[in-house]
Amino acid sequence: MLSSLQIESFNQFGFLKINNAIPQLFVNKLRAIFDKLTNETSSFEEVCFEEFGNKKYITGIDNICSKLPFSCLEALGLPVVLEIAESICGVNFIPIQDFAVVKYRGSRNVVEWHQDVMSKQSGKAIMMGIYLDDASENEGALKVIPESHKSSKTICELQNEPHISIEMQSGDILIHDLMLAHSSGLLNQNEIRRVLYFEFFSTEQITKERIYSDEFIYSRTRLIPLALKYYREQNPDSELFTWKNDFASEYPLSADVKYEIDLIYSASHKVKPANYCFNF
Repeated sequence: MLSSLQIESFNQFGFLKINNAIPQLFVNKLRAIFDKLTNETSSFEEVCFEEFGNKKYITGIDNICSKLPFSCLEALGLPVVLEIAESICGVNFIPIQDFAVVKYRGSRNVVEWHQDVMSKQSGKAIMMGIYLDDASENEGALKVIPESHKSSKTICELQNEPHISIEMQSGDILIHDLMLAHSSGLLNQNEIRRVLYFEFFSTEQITKERIYSDEFIYSRTRLIPLALKYYREQNPDSELFTWKNDFASEYPLSADVKYEIDLIYSASHKVKPANYCFNF
């Protein structure tokens, strides 16, 4: 659970770094599935590609919790992950997106300044990045404009404001407000930078804004007890997160994880667009 000082810092600056949040043994487990999936260039959909150096690279994988082996689903069940989500979004939080982003040395694909959503939110929502590799100022670290999530300026105006780089080590977690202006650069010496992302919203906010269908909200909420179930199976002696959702009893699960995953990810939805600056 985040402390009151950590929550205050997040609210003020729009981001928060949690050091050494994920044990290195589990980081290695996640690296293994990232490497497996990024080498399976034609075996599944929901991927982004980039070509350079006469080779095709997978740079993004959507719905990564649905991919075998279910290590990323297990990551969603980590107590530290769910405690952070609950601390910011409240007990009725929902994992709306789960995806991977991979940077490689040699790529010229800079992530330009942007905000993850087009307009201010009516409630709390966060993007959480679990870093599997180090990221320093000139090695793919996230650049942010502190307090920009509270600004009324456009993204084209914000991108000229002073920024800082947030250096990360493998196993660290970085969360940021969806309205925080951010970008990231290239890798110059490091070979790779792998990040597992979870986006969390509160149920109240989603319901109020009518962002997603009731079917999608129900399906994505069921992902939490499924992640907890799978985490418990893989870590029977570890401490578990206590899910306090007001309607927790309304999300029964079968014993078949693959069946549940297919059911959850069959619910269609529209992705909210990010906010970039386009100069024509």
